Amino acid sequence: MKLPLILGLSLLLGASPVAAQNYPSGPINIVVPSVAGGASDIVARLFQQAVGDKMGEPFVILNMPGGGTALGAREVATSPADGQTVLMMHEAMITASALGVFDLGYRSLVPVAQTGRDVYTITVRADSGIETLEELYQEAAERELVTAVNIGGLGHLTSLIAAEAGGVEFAPVHYPGGIEWVTALLGGHVDVIFSVPSDVVGYIESGDFRTLAVMSDERVAALPDVPTTVELGYDAKSELNHMWWMPAGTPEDVIDTFADTLEAAMEDEMILQQFKNRFIEPVFSRGEELQAYVSEVAGRIEKLVADYDLQPN
Repeated sequence: MKLPLILGLSLLLGASPVAAQNYPSGPINIVVPSVAGGASDIVARLFQQAVGDKMGEPFVILNMPGGGTALGAREVATSPADGQTVLMMHEAMITASALGVFDLGYRSLVPVAQTGRDVYTITVRADSGIETLEELYQEAAERELVTAVNIGGLGHLTSLIAAEAGGVEFAPVHYPGGIEWVTALLGGHVDVIFSVPSDVVGYIESGDFRTLAVMSDERVAALPDVPTTVELGYDAKSELNHMWWMPAGTPEDVIDTFADTLEAAMEDEMILQQFKNRFIEPVFSRGEELQAYVSEVAGRIEKLVADYDLQPN
């Protein structure tokens, strides 16, 4: 039986609005490609609480560590493009893509929204005698300074960005993550670390650490007296932007519905207070602005991987 022409056209032209009206069609799986308790996991669970039943269906957090975020990213990229499976991950996923660990590549996903930002700091021990970023670079030019990084990961790339800006080199030693970096610096096993504010603020307050700069073009609320690399005259920026991704090809109206919900949740007092407690900047972006950022940072990361012939960690 043939559909009437008008009805047939209306079904075709109305496919996208119908998708939005039917979305979500069940619980939304939020894949976090790291262990519970990490930065992305914390942000995802905060939004799980804030969103509640506002979308009519709950968020279900699924931790899928492995392959430097590649396991979870692949799970989302190969899921139906219907908005029911979402990835929550920062720039580490783009790094995994540039290294070839995430073989489908970040373009197999579409960025939906950014909810919050961590900025890398450049931190030394307070008793190091190094009081400014300029002095750190002078010291690095005279002797080998060791840094704790996850070789081939975003922390490693961040150290390279900082080193290039100062025209120096740092000697990287592999440590799995932020906690281990902090312990290595406390113990005097390394000279400098590149870490997010939440890792170091307590040690700055206790007098153990000194942060020389934040790797951004804007100062952060957690460290208002610490200058940025940009204001000090160095083009060295590195951030962890907590981003939500859906499979490429997901309808725009579904993306917009999800992004609208996240944007509204950014006004939630619980979210804002928890961000403040964890030293996360309450930044939100979506659409063309976010797409442009992803393209720009991917280009920088891909260039670093090529220039330094980096291998997966």
